[in-house]
Order: sequence, then C-alpha cells, then structure tokens
Amino acid sequence: MDWHDPVVLELCERNGETDPTILISRLCRELADEVPTNHGPTPLDVLGSIRLIRECVPGHIPLGTGCSGLLLPDNGGYRVIVNAEEPPERRHYSFAHEIVHTFFREIDPNGRPGAEEEKLCDIGAAELTMPAARFSHRMQDELLCFSTIEGINQEFGTSFEAAARRSLVLTDEPACLFVASPARTKKQEQSDRGEAVLRIVSWTASSTWPEDQSYKNHAVRDDSIIGQSFTHQDERTGRGALGTSFSSDEYEIEARGYAYARGLVADHRQVVALARAC
Repeated sequence: MDWHDPVVLELCERNGETDPTILISRLCRELADEVPTNHGPTPLDVLGSIRLIRECVPGHIPLGTGCSGLLLPDNGGYRVIVNAEEPPERRHYSFAHEIVHTFFREIDPNGRPGAEEEKLCDIGAAELTMPAARFSHRMQDELLCFSTIEGINQEFGTSFEAAARRSLVLTDEPACLFVASPARTKKQEQSDRGEAVLRIVSWTASSTWPEDQSYKNHAVRDDSIIGQSFTHQDERTGRGALGTSFSSDEYEIEARGYAYARGLVADHRQVVALARAC
C-alpha cells in the first residue's frame, strides 16, 4: 500500500520507520509493555493515562459522524467519548482506537483524521486489545474454530468478530473470515433499483489462504451453508463451497447468522463465517 497522508509520513520520519503499519504496531506494543497483562482485558484506562487521556466515558455520538469514539482536547490532554449505545466489548475496542489517535495528534494537534490514519488506528487498537505475543500463545495448539475464538474474545474482552479477525492475522492455518449482509451494488444504489441480496461486506484472510482475490460485494447463494445460516439466523457447519460465483472450491465452513441494533435499524441481520482449507 502506498501512503500519502502527510501526518502519517511525518510520524514515520520522526520515528525512523518507513512502513506505517510496522511503526504503529511497534508503538502500541511498547505502550502495552508499560503495563504487562497476562490475564483478562488490557487495562486501557492505565495505558490511556500514559497517553494523557484523562477519562473515557460513554456518551451520545450522532449517527452522521460514522464514529464509535471521539478524542477531544482537554486541558493539555484528552478525553474520550465512546458510543453508549454499543456493547462493552465494542466500547473497549473504540477506546483503544482513540488511544492510537494520540500518536498522530502529536504531529498535528488539530488534524482531522483521514482514511490512512483510521486504518492505522484499527491496526493499533488490535495490538492494544489483543497483543500479538499473548494472543498467539493463547491460540497455540488450539484448532481455529468458533469455539476457540469465543474463548479468546471472552479472555481479552473484545467482540467475537474482532477476535476472529485477529486470529486470521496471526494464524498459520489457511483460513478466511467472511461477514455478509443484505446489500445492493453501487450501481443499484445510484439508480435506486434492484433488491438487496446477501453480499460479502468484509473479509480477512490468513497469510496461507489459497485464494488471492477480493471478495468484497460478492453475492452469496441462498442454498449455500453461509446463505442458509443467514436465512434461518442459526449456526451451521459443513463442507462446501463459499456460495459465490467466483469460487467453487470446497472448504470446511462454520457460519452463524445473527441480528443486532445498528443505528436506526433495530434488527440488522448478517452472518459471520469461518472457512478453512480442507
């Protein structure tokens, strides 16, 4: 990835690093090492105080902001507001995300974060809430599956999806995580035509995943394991294809359909699926 954000580039230059992802991971690892934790969630209140965050409180964040957390100046330091309508594990991650923003505010105190900074803050938040060394040790000798991920997300106090994504980043197993929900194509949205169908909205592949492609916006067939799990809002396992027109290979698949409140939608439905190479 090519980086262009001047704040990101300046932070790298000041720290003698050319790769922003490596730098943010290192800065967050060093911060977490200030308060080593062997059990339970990362003590973000303590790490935040090291970064001059005076408090983190739940509050109302307008839907139009698209944010789950806000970093606000406060008497030479900061305060963080996290979305009170989100579950505790999501607020925990949002707090970590805002902590990472403080590294960039050292470069530009009044800066408005761009897409590159937001991406790096997600990388840093994952390192703060699920430190790589401790997380990998926890995964050691465990089968990568929903049951293992559930144990991990409870241990680290994160959401199931956050723990699943982190598992895929750190595992050597050939596997991929998919999240799908009803959506229309960009062209359909522009013309306001067509019905929403189940589409992959995000995916995270391990470094050994055999397919090298983007699954973004691929439609998922209703008769597939993933499609059936979404339709019936239940959990299904089996061996089969992903259900997209661009992939016919078979995998060991676990899928879970569920609903949650999302903005003004009280029961936003989606499905999360873990596919492992057979």
